[in-house]
Amino acid sequence: MFERRIGSLPVVADGKLVGILTERDLLLALAREFPDTGADQEGFLW
Repeated sequence: MFERRIGSLPVVADGKLVGILTERDLLLALAREFPDTGADQEGFLW
């Protein structure tokens, strides 16, 4: 996503759009997975 400057991706199930995955979604998931950084997760990601 970063290298190709793609900000969001469609989430598809059974050929139907069921959601959108954004850069923010991924960053928040990483922040929650690795909380030892001490950063304010919500504040850092707006």
